[in-house]
Amino acid sequence: VFQSIHQEEPKILEEVASIPIDEYVPAFIKAVQKNGGDFYILSAGTTYYIKPILDKYGIKEVEVYSNKGYFHQNNVHLRLDPAHRWHSERYGIDKSAVIQELKEAYETIYFAGDSEPDSHPAKYADVTFAKDSLQDLLRGQNVPFVPVETFKDIEQYLMKHNVIKKA
Repeated sequence: VFQSIHQEEPKILEEVASIPIDEYVPAFIKAVQKNGGDFYILSAGTTYYIKPILDKYGIKEVEVYSNKGYFHQNNVHLRLDPAHRWHSERYGIDKSAVIQELKEAYETIYFAGDSEPDSHPAKYADVTFAKDSLQDLLRGQNVPFVPVETFKDIEQYLMKHNVIKKA
């Protein structure tokens, strides 16, 4: 997909800047952090556009697990390492492996996703928040999940279960 962009880098970065996110994400991340939680972004996309989006919204102290990306000859390319412990032939990054490794460091893993690549790590999370097509995929696989539409829904769930307090 990225190699079919054929645009100068300023145009690509302009497009990246226009990518919408759930408007509640920055406040939600701050609430998690103020309550002593760590927040990670786990994406089969690329840091090439994730980092600028985080910067645009002033999101700080969030670790990103994603594919390394770079601009070259009017396209975004992925720098994949088949020897990396999280390598996936299909997605570049094996989200399930990342979740399993994080489980070694945390008592509870909360995971949110919205599409097919998220169906794999959802099986390893302690609580999965599912949006859009991920809900049907998980139902079909009998994987438990909490249906959500926004990060506000996730925050309300976490508050109801005394995981976080309103920041």
